[in-house]
Amino acid sequence: MIFLVLLWSGGLSADECSTELCWSVRPVVCISSEQGESCEAELAISWSSPVPVDLCLYLADELLTCWPEQLQGRWQTSLLWPEQAMLTLRSAEHTLAQETLKTVSRTPKRRRRLVAPWSVF
Repeated sequence: MIFLVLLWSGGLSADECSTELCWSVRPVVCISSEQGESCEAELAISWSSPVPVDLCLYLADELLTCWPEQLQGRWQTSLLWPEQAMLTLRSAEHTLAQETLKTVSRTPKRRRRLVAPWSVF
């Protein structure tokens, strides 16, 4: 069973954004039931630019979608990602924005005991 935690990226609204390209990714963290398990979440992405741009969205090096000559874009889908994956928004020349998607487990890694059980001290 996979659970989704509501942790949101610090995306800014168009009124608060002072950079060349503003974007928002939600969620950036997903909680799985088992350690090392991939996580599925409803991923929502939005972006805006003051000038029309050609942009493409990638998860690692896999192309997800493109927007030709747009001022803004939105994309939403249920997506499966591994423990850690890089989401990037790229133009033909370079990467304009990136966000790390993380998967965390409800069950922590087992820790090794630091002291043997028969030790007095």
